[in-house]
Amino acid sequence: MGAARVITTCSETHASFVRKLGADQVIDYHKQNYYDVLPPKSVDVVYDCVGLDGTGDHAFGIIKTHGSFVTLLQGAKASISTRVSRPDVRQYAPTCTWPS
Repeated sequence: MGAARVITTCSETHASFVRKLGADQVIDYHKQNYYDVLPPKSVDVVYDCVGLDGTGDHAFGIIKTHGSFVTLLQGAKASISTRVSRPDVRQYAPTCTWPS
């Protein structure tokens, strides 16, 4: 995958599958929150494709200096106050459109 270490969240049902894909650590989101498991400023990139409210704010807490938060959903972006408090973290939230 090009990453030194891959950490992912999924249900226990899919844990063995994502390990086969190359995940080094799997966090069962039914049992634990990734932001409670991972230490502050411990990851380079958080890639979000679920987009729950608050995801960006939680993600910014675990992202290293000069790291990145990438989300596919506008609702998951970090709040203005979080972005102001962590100007060292880049946020990418592309607008995705579906052809009609």
